[in-house]
Amino acid sequence: MLDEWIQENDKILDLGCGDGTILSNLKVSKNIKGFGIEIDRKNIQKC
Repeated sequence: MLDEWIQENDKILDLGCGDGTILSNLKVSKNIKGFGIEIDRKNIQKC
């Protein structure tokens, strides 16, 4: 679903990015520049 809204080379801000999986996948599929904000220490370490 997100894939339809996001264009090649977009800049994305993901609030509550979890472990960064979505940003990572979009980097590969759409060559986005991604920035994530997360407050959970466990997810920050994974990301």
